[in-house]
Amino acid sequence: MGAFIQLYGGQMLTIVGTLLGTWAGYRLRASDERKDKRRRIRATWGAISAEVEACKRMATEYLRPTGNGHRVAAPQWRLPNVMLTSSLRALLADGDPSEPEVDALLKYHTEVETLNRGLDLAQEAGTSLLDLSSRMWVNDLKAQRLAEGGEYYAALRPLIDRHV
Repeated sequence: MGAFIQLYGGQMLTIVGTLLGTWAGYRLRASDERKDKRRRIRATWGAISAEVEACKRMATEYLRPTGNGHRVAAPQWRLPNVMLTSSLRALLADGDPSEPEVDALLKYHTEVETLNRGLDLAQEAGTSLLDLSSRMWVNDLKAQRLAEGGEYYAALRPLIDRHV
């Protein structure tokens, strides 16, 4: 046995050392990848949170009368939807969102897009009071869903808070 160890011991130590080093490197890399994925998912939800809060503020501002008691039917700004548009694809690629989260994100995103289209249509209505008032009524409903206490905001906010 001693001759065997003398003859092959160095080679066996080299093989065992190589296998252990490879295994340790694999484990460290897998750990780094998991941390990167968690960091990426958290950053994406953080960006979604910021955009949802901006949309909430702008929807609330749209519903608020100005100083003279009148409302602006078609403000010059539109609600942001960059993160809502691009983030769902990133979250799905990372395998993160559950079905209720996807549903809440899609509903909120769709409502933001349709409110933006409604604001464009109100701006195009020009001086037609009938068109403008019917467009404002529809836009009010959409803005109420996006504002604090609205059904789409209330459904999405707890899901975001769970990730951020």
